Amino acid sequence: MSPEVIICDEISATEVDSVIEAQNCGVSLIASAHCESVRDLLKRGRMKVLADPDLFPLCVLLGFDGDYNCRVLKTEELL
Repeated sequence: MSPEVIICDEISATEVDSVIEAQNCGVSLIASAHCESVRDLLKRGRMKVLADPDLFPLCVLLGFDGDYNCRVLKTEELL
């Protein structure tokens, strides 16, 4: 098998190395990580490594504040 895209739901800190390895093998990844805020995500130890724009150039933030909202950002804007 040689996938072009892998979709992963709810990446955890223990899976960060696997995600990096897949990205370095030329496979595109779409991954999710549930958190209260970007700050919360970046405090999760190894998860901060995934905020590297070379790994994930885009980030989609989904939220609910009485209404559903969605923002697409360049990952570099998170830092």
